[in-house]
Amino acid sequence: MSKHIYLPTEEKGKLMTAFNVNKVSLWNALQFNCSSPRARMLRAAAIQRGGIVYTGRIPDGYIPPVSTEFDHSKGIIVQKFGAAAKITIDKSTATIEIPGAVPITIDGVTVAQWERLLYSVQMLLCEL
Repeated sequence: MSKHIYLPTEEKGKLMTAFNVNKVSLWNALQFNCSSPRARMLRAAAIQRGGIVYTGRIPDGYIPPVSTEFDHSKGIIVQKFGAAAKITIDKSTATIEIPGAVPITIDGVTVAQWERLLYSVQMLLCEL
């Protein structure tokens, strides 16, 4: 999976209205499929509205700086980056929570994507 921006569906709708674009144009911008001024503006607005950049690349030997809690009765894993962020995995659904941002839920997360999400959230926190 290549670089793209995760953004809650509600925020995508707001961006489409605010920038007067359709789903395809927004999708292309968030997937980094184009680099027009409008696409760059959409990406910047998406990040300002809580979007998370998924880079798709992880350095060899990466170990996430998280504390991990398991709730075996509910089948949930919670990983916390201190008080800065939290990722909750429930079977194949991941919820990313960063204080001050809209939570993002991603369905169909695989183990490989989970690792990439951890890395992407850490990189995002380094930018804040």
